[in-house]
Amino acid sequence: MLWTSDAPTFGSFLEWAKAYTLEGLEKEITCPTLCMTARGEGTFSMNQVQKFYAALQCPKRLIMLLAADDADSRCGLGFAR
Repeated sequence: MLWTSDAPTFGSFLEWAKAYTLEGLEKEITCPTLCMTARGEGTFSMNQVQKFYAALQCPKRLIMLLAADDADSRCGLGFAR
């Protein structure tokens, strides 16, 4: 991340990364859009994807990864049973 952003510190990278958001641009997205999240991502991520999905006006699909799919942990990873 530091190399890509040319940021000298992680803190400066976080400041640099704040500029990268789709907030307010959802209505400009016209191509079919797939939104995915996993139950294990936590409340913040769940709220974020649901807000983004609701704001989209294009063809869209939301997939919620679950423990039953063995994909409910961070980034949709699961643990084989």
